[in-house]
Order: sequence, then C-alpha cells, then structure tokens
Amino acid sequence: MATFVELSTKAQMPIVALSTWKTPPGKVKEAVMAAIDAGYCHIDCAYTYQNENEGLQDRKELIPRYDKGNILPSKATFLDAWEVMGKLVDEGLVKALGVSNFNHLQNEKLLNKPGLKYKPVTNQVECHPYLTQDKLIQYCHSKGSHCLQPSGHSR
Repeated sequence: MATFVELSTKAQMPIVALSTWKTPPGKVKEAVMAAIDAGYCHIDCAYTYQNENEGLQDRKELIPRYDKGNILPSKATFLDAWEVMGKLVDEGLVKALGVSNFNHLQNEKLLNKPGLKYKPVTNQVECHPYLTQDKLIQYCHSKGSHCLQPSGHSR
C-alpha cells in the first residue's frame, strides 16, 4: 500500500495526515508533538479551525494585527496570497502549493492568473457518499491537481 502520493511537481506528500480540526482546546500542541514523535510529517491545520493560537510557533510577527489581537482586514485577494506563497517555493521553504475548498470557478481564476508561476497541486475538498463532487475531482485531475478528502470525521 502506498504511503505517499507523487504530486505533479514530483514532490511526495504523505497520504496520512494529522488534522487539528475539532481538537479539544489546549490539546493542539500536544497532538502535533505526539504526531511528529510518531513520524507524521503532514499536519493539517487551518485558520477556520480556530485553534491556530495553540500552534507551535508564535506568529504574531508574521500576521498584522490590531492591538487587541484581531487580524487586520486587507484588500489582498487569494491571487495576491498565491503570488507571495510562490516565493516560499522559490526559496525552497515549501515543495508545492495547494488550495482548500476551491470550486471550479476559483480554480479557473487561479489557473488563468497572468504570470502564474506555480499551479496548485492539491485541492482539499469535502467528499463522502452524500457529496461525491465527481465533476470537481475530475476537473482537478485534468489540471494535474490531486483532490484530498479528509477522513476520520462524520456529520
């Protein structure tokens, strides 16, 4: 059984990842450390999980905030963010870039960005028997992007 998937960039991404979604408050750091100790090298975390303040690194210096700690609003778009993230690939800090919950139109907007240097190699989407997303998955595959479906939770 394969333990990784080869991305279009030839980078290898582990199939099994630790998700921090719905991790009880105060347990994220402990869970991440245990996963790293067990050999995990794929950690799934996101702003929408609302537990990023428990992360391993203090990111206050990386994200502009108000004095009260709220993230500053910005007129930057996901296209602006993508361009900046591409610099991480250029610097060798990350091997590939992906997106999460992008629909067909969002993918097209990114893929048609003038001067696009790096295509998304993954799109993590909700997918289960009640929401198969066959067309989106086929579309992503046709563009050289793997679709990831989180597992281990139910509705």
